[in-house]
Amino acid sequence: STLSSSSAASDVYKRQVLQLASFSEKKNADALAARVKVLGHTPMIETTSNAGTLIYRVRLKPVSSRSELEQTAQSLNKKLGLSTQIQHYVP
Repeated sequence: STLSSSSAASDVYKRQVLQLASFSEKKNADALAARVKVLGHTPMIETTSNAGTLIYRVRLKPVSSRSELEQTAQSLNKKLGLSTQIQHYVP
């Protein structure tokens, strides 16, 4: 249908990212990133600040396919006991 093809085109501009977890200690983020790599994914660790405290977010690369992220989220939640979040990606 016309609706699905136009929404698919606009999804290219609406990239989303799967956040696996966030930590206040880098060693915990590094440990999770290593476990995710073993499962064949390429995690990235992004640093942000919250009230002066550094936060290390473990995420997968942004994609435009929400259904792909949902499948990955389900798989990682099951294998690693995570509670992942799909978020809009703001570089």
